[in-house]
Parts: sequence; C-alpha cells; structure tokens
Amino acid sequence: MGGVGKTTLAQHVYNDPRIEGKFDIKAWVCVSDDFDVLTVTRAILEAVIDSTDNSRGLEMVHRRLKENLIGKRFLLVLDDVWNEKREKWEAVLTPLN
Repeated sequence: MGGVGKTTLAQHVYNDPRIEGKFDIKAWVCVSDDFDVLTVTRAILEAVIDSTDNSRGLEMVHRRLKENLIGKRFLLVLDDVWNEKREKWEAVLTPLN
C-alpha cells in the first residue's frame, strides 16, 4: 500500500518533541523488498547502538540486540516494509519480545 503518507506520518511521530522523554531508545530502519532476516535484524541493532555491527550469525545479532534493549522502552519504526512472510517476521521479532 504505497503512496498514502505512512512514512510522513511516522516521521512526524518519531520527531515529535513530546516523544523524546518517553523512550530510552529510538530507531528508524528502512527495510527493502529484499527481506533478509539477518540483514534487517542487524540494521535494527546498528540503529539501536548507533554503530556498525560485525556479528556473523543471526543468533549473535539477536543476543546483542536483546542485551541492548533489555529493560528499556524503545520506539522502533520499520519503514518501506513489503514482506508478508510470517516466519521471517517471527525471526526478526525474537529479540524484541
């Protein structure tokens, strides 16, 4: 469902000063048509830690992401998402639960 202003609305919420104090971490990740679980999860981790991550496997990326988010309130915006495969989403969401 492209072209209806979802990204613009999300940007307004993400950048709203009233949001600043509500979350410990804010991360914005652009997801492409080529939805690879490791790539998307690593992009989330890199947005959270504001640094490049060189972890090789999905399990390590999941562990690092979970360590950085545990006990914190976070706002995560995933933009330009077209994937509808449930199993891939479940894999991405694993460290976020």
